[in-house]
Amino acid sequence: MTGDQGRSPAISDPAERPYLLSRLEEMRKDCQWLVGIGAASVFGVAVGGTIGAASTRKVTFCIVALQMLIAFAGATSFLRCQVDRAEVLQRLRATLVTRYWLRNASLLLLTTAFLYLGISVLF
Repeated sequence: MTGDQGRSPAISDPAERPYLLSRLEEMRKDCQWLVGIGAASVFGVAVGGTIGAASTRKVTFCIVALQMLIAFAGATSFLRCQVDRAEVLQRLRATLVTRYWLRNASLLLLTTAFLYLGISVLF
């Protein structure tokens, strides 16, 4: 029996843990890839002095730097030593959801930076 409810713990699917671990690894790799894309974008904006005005390059640089910071947070694994065995799957699910949000925010910022740079060059 667990907790105050007096119910036995729910039986989990034995394949769920390996699935969650593989999805977490994929999300981590996606975030690492986004850090590299952000670094290439920053390098391109910093070196490419002919693209846009100086203020455009500064704004793009700031957006991509924030994107890289968010992607880095998604690519980093955080150590949690004190996870109860009954809460492992719940912890894995929460970490996966967090990494999804970080990856999506990073992609949104990277797209915003490219669109801002493209619009500023056109107009």
